Amino acid sequence: MGLPTQDLKEPKKYYKTISSLFFLLWKGKDIPDREMKEIIYTSHHDFISCFIKMLPNYCEEHIDSVVQFFQNIWPKEKEVKNTENTSSFLRLLACHDAKYFENIYGVIGDYLSVVDLTYSVFYNVEKIANKYPNETMVILNKVLPEKILNNTSTKLIDILDKIVLEKDQGKLNEEALSIYLRFRRLTQ
Repeated sequence: MGLPTQDLKEPKKYYKTISSLFFLLWKGKDIPDREMKEIIYTSHHDFISCFIKMLPNYCEEHIDSVVQFFQNIWPKEKEVKNTENTSSFLRLLACHDAKYFENIYGVIGDYLSVVDLTYSVFYNVEKIANKYPNETMVILNKVLPEKILNNTSTKLIDILDKIVLEKDQGKLNEEALSIYLRFRRLTQ
């Protein structure tokens, strides 16, 4: 039942519109869970990425539905880890000044993977670093390709500087502290 994958004049715009419609129809119980799973499972990766990108628009009024979507619908058996999806997941985690981070991180944390472009990583992770330093370190560990980290990784250094206070106050757990120290060595 997947969405068409033929070349359209503006496929991203089409995907944004249709993904919003599908989400609202599913939320309203007009599309059953089983059908929604099939739609997501059989759709083109561009549609899936657009679907994730539009979810921050619904967090304010429908956070429970966004969480339920990832708990009940998102195809765990389908390989959906890629740079675009990870960037969209990070945007979702950081949306509304990370207001819904605690709700969402537990259900999408496993879907994060190494990214090719680091700009969106740093932009979004900066928004969560102060509130969630332990989780920030785990996220950075999952998504940053180590080969790019060096003393010119200024955005990473900025994020680590935000977290240093938490480290100094003993608020980083053992895993986060280990990641923090490794990143500090790589960026010195």
